[in-house]
Amino acid sequence: MLDVFFADDSKQDNPSRDGMGPLVAVGAIYVPGDKVKSLEDNLEEICKQYGFPSDPVKGEFKWSPGRKLWMHDNLTGKDRENFFLEAINQLKECESKVTIIIADKNAKYANPNANNSFEDVTFMLLERIETQLNYVENTGIIVTDRPSGGRSDEDKFLQSCLETITSGTKFVKPQRIAVNVLSSPSKLIRCLQIADVITSASLAFISGEDQYSPKIFAAIKPLLNSKDGRIGGIGIKIHPDYKYRNLYYWLLGDNDYYDYNKANKIQLPESDRAYENSPLNP
Repeated sequence: MLDVFFADDSKQDNPSRDGMGPLVAVGAIYVPGDKVKSLEDNLEEICKQYGFPSDPVKGEFKWSPGRKLWMHDNLTGKDRENFFLEAINQLKECESKVTIIIADKNAKYANPNANNSFEDVTFMLLERIETQLNYVENTGIIVTDRPSGGRSDEDKFLQSCLETITSGTKFVKPQRIAVNVLSSPSKLIRCLQIADVITSASLAFISGEDQYSPKIFAAIKPLLNSKDGRIGGIGIKIHPDYKYRNLYYWLLGDNDYYDYNKANKIQLPESDRAYENSPLNP
């Protein structure tokens, strides 16, 4: 059975954390193939318990719901927080893992073939999905929310994904992604909706939002992929690392960072680098 990754994107053009430029993010939740249906069903059941309408146009849940969604006016405050926490707990129950890629849109692209920041974070995510599939020794598919814009924008996005899966990036050539990325309107798939919450809440927390995201991110953190006790660069990558890796210490609890280019372990936080003393005082 194919394992599945549900992916979504988010952006923060005016982050509140000092020293950060406009940010773009893409995230994916990994779900073992035999757990996909139970996750989808359990998320739907939670939505029913909280009173979401069955109409997918109005009944979609998101981290930041628009005014046309039922959730905007009818699920607020503590009730919304509890809903998010219950939904995230279903990921734990289904043995899901999370990977988030965040990039400063003003930085040089990590992948030279990327045409924009969104493509760049997507390529970095595909690399990590391949790594995750190698770890579990299985093949997987990726389902993503339909990109904003028209059909031509969607076609361009899917074409760039196919080229990356076929040819690989500078660092990884995918071998375990079964077919090209598949897209669907998120309103039709609850798993895509929780991917939106995971990605958007993580981006909000990293960018410095301190009212709504900290408690939600605390629930997300145990789900983040890690290696040798490190989350930074693996479960959450903030590009460019050389500028932002001290945030791995302050926000993720990492004590060190591994520079794969130099095969060198670096103790965090580093002196004479951004966020040496506090993520709020670079």
